[in-house]
Amino acid sequence: MTRRMENILQEIGYLMAQTVGGNPDGAFLYAEVEPGAISWGLFIDRGEYVDYFYDDDGIDSGLFDLWHAAEPGKQWSGVSYAIVEGSLDVQFYYHDGWEEDEIYAHRRKRILAERYGDKPIKYPPPPLTATRL
Repeated sequence: MTRRMENILQEIGYLMAQTVGGNPDGAFLYAEVEPGAISWGLFIDRGEYVDYFYDDDGIDSGLFDLWHAAEPGKQWSGVSYAIVEGSLDVQFYYHDGWEEDEIYAHRRKRILAERYGDKPIKYPPPPLTATRL
């Protein structure tokens, strides 16, 4: 991992703390990036349940910067970033290790189940401006 990537990961950690409202202990970010597209979710373990956050406080930009900072030939497709008791655990996932027919939503669901088991995940209500389809 390059020094630039380490600096970007520090910035993403700071943004995660901002998004969850302070202490980021228990925060977990999962993201997938490809040219021109990003999907991500930020979660924090609250003991009995897990809170989901999606506020773009610059996390999108940080993840794109991290993706572009990868060394040639080492471009990752997904990343998980956990903050637990002050320690950081970052894992990169590469497309060649994924099931071809598995989509982002299924991968994220699997990864969250591996991390949190059957803890309920609390999603915020949709914004008042949302349109029901």
